[in-house]
Amino acid sequence: MDLVDQVMGGLVTTVSPRILMGAGVLAVVLSLLAIGGARELWQTCLGMALMGLSAALLHAPATTLIREQGFRARPPTLGGSFSLYTLAYAGGLAIGPLLTGFAVQHAGFAAAMVIAAVALAALGALSLPRLPVTAEAASQAPDPG
Repeated sequence: MDLVDQVMGGLVTTVSPRILMGAGVLAVVLSLLAIGGARELWQTCLGMALMGLSAALLHAPATTLIREQGFRARPPTLGGSFSLYTLAYAGGLAIGPLLTGFAVQHAGFAAAMVIAAVALAALGALSLPRLPVTAEAASQAPDPG
């Protein structure tokens, strides 16, 4: 994962966090669909590889945005920003498997993966437009007037 993290770290400085996170949402949706529909081991492995890629595509820009927002606040709230991120991340680690396990129990594994993929796609579609614009991206935006 170190190589992927290094590549993502480099991309964060040149590509909009919204684009990277959008690609991360797409990767996690595709990974869940691949895992849910897998009939062969290689298909499961492909889904898991996509899941790892999605983590890198989501975490690197997320921490960049947290840092940016933490420094923009007056007074700076970098520690509080990362604390809230950690809280939300830990909550997702607890609630996600709980809800998915409930779905597996009631709908079956493949259906639960589709449900999770649809839920995460919807969450991503609602969240991506609300992400803050980084100062670097704002300075590169064309002048509207």
